[in-house]
Amino acid sequence: MKERRTKSEEEAIRRWSDHPDSAGSGIGDFGEGVVPKARNERCNVLQLASKIWRHECERCQAFEVSGGGESAFEEVASGSDVGKGGFAVGFIKKMVEPDARREVVDHFQSAFGYSERRACCLAGLCRATHRYQPRPDRNVALRAELIRLAHRKRKYGSPRLYLLLRRRGWVVNHKRVERLYRKEGLALRRRRKKNRFTGDRFPMPRPDHLNQQWAMDFIHDRLFNGRSIRCLAVIDIASRCSPLIHADHSITAKDVTRVLDSLRLHRSLPDTITVDNGPEFRSKEMQRWAQERGVNLHYIEPGKPMQNGFIESFLGKFRNECLNEEWFTSLAHARRRIKDWQQEYNAERPHSALGGQTPHEVELKLFKEENERSNLLAIGL
Repeated sequence: MKERRTKSEEEAIRRWSDHPDSAGSGIGDFGEGVVPKARNERCNVLQLASKIWRHECERCQAFEVSGGGESAFEEVASGSDVGKGGFAVGFIKKMVEPDARREVVDHFQSAFGYSERRACCLAGLCRATHRYQPRPDRNVALRAELIRLAHRKRKYGSPRLYLLLRRRGWVVNHKRVERLYRKEGLALRRRRKKNRFTGDRFPMPRPDHLNQQWAMDFIHDRLFNGRSIRCLAVIDIASRCSPLIHADHSITAKDVTRVLDSLRLHRSLPDTITVDNGPEFRSKEMQRWAQERGVNLHYIEPGKPMQNGFIESFLGKFRNECLNEEWFTSLAHARRRIKDWQQEYNAERPHSALGGQTPHEVELKLFKEENERSNLLAIGL
């Protein structure tokens, strides 16, 4: 039976095992005790650890002095508004273009006396690029003409301004016009309504000769005193030419038939007129006029204005470029300004759907083709 040790003997053994020279302590320099050492580590490493992890080290004291929030470097950086190179922190722009890097190089040379080689190296700029002298601007006249047209036609975008420049004799690429247009800040931000269509889309049939199909609709506006005016707009779908824009305070069905009869003095009436379901177009007066003149009235479905999309597109341009840009003082003033815009639309404004041509040019082209066709039919070919 194993004898039990007394308390004094156990304390003596414990003190002997903790002695540095003890064989089982593992703390001595060359001791090989019962507890194995770490692989390839000497025993005095544990003594070094006790010196490193002291209670009050210099790092803890520095942390307490700085307030426990930021280091000394962070306090200096945050408390000063000057960063590297003498630039104000928070005002340094991102250097992307060479012009910005040239400014940084010039600042390094003037403020710190750096050489060109060292300043370019710090700014990340090639010395050849820094020495480059830009050529004289060859777009001075083109830029002035583009700005003049953009201020005159404030609702025209870059593609339409490019067509106007080409029609006025400027030999210029559309990419250069677009670049100058953006650089001068001439673009207008438009908020367009999101169109959501869930059904099938079918292209609208387009007539191939003049006076085959017209389209007409009303648009409303007000004078400076708040009095309302109505405008009846008519277009020829084949040429996109507008033969009539009639403005008045009130337009009844009889007024519609009267102004349509006035067009017979200088052009033929169409075979078909596409209209909506307004009371003026569905009245008995309009039905009687169409039957007597041999004109077919094609009514779109209720609530589907895009079935008459050609006149809707025309009215959108009319609203954007004329009605929203003018301030009418009287009905006579409104009729005069609307007449001027109508002539400009027909004879000067290039149409994107017509290949950059004006409606008047397309109308003349279709008129010549119809004359040639009629002459061939007359001689029996």
